[in-house]
Amino acid sequence: MKKPLVEHCDRLHIRDVKAAIPQNAVEVTLEVGAQTICVVGKITNLGNGYRYFFVCSRCERLYETLYRADLGWFKCRNCIGLVYCSTRKKQVELGQYEYGQRINHQGDSRLQA
Repeated sequence: MKKPLVEHCDRLHIRDVKAAIPQNAVEVTLEVGAQTICVVGKITNLGNGYRYFFVCSRCERLYETLYRADLGWFKCRNCIGLVYCSTRKKQVELGQYEYGQRINHQGDSRLQA
């Protein structure tokens, strides 16, 4: 079964909820539909403000963007198993592979992929 594509999923970026985050908040819990999403603020390198990240509900890592596939919960791209459309392009189109064999610089196709 093919993995779902990022381009076909709902996306929630931190910019979309920035207005709902109180100024200089370190941790905030937001309600998005029926899901509760935690947002964490990290101090910037200059120390003059915060940069906000979502906490993935599955792996608990920090991300600027969460995705939702098939009307499920918002999670990070890695937990859902999303891939970009460009990774499915045939390598023949990119000029790197031909008929399952790798082509070297001189056009010799004896090297196996």
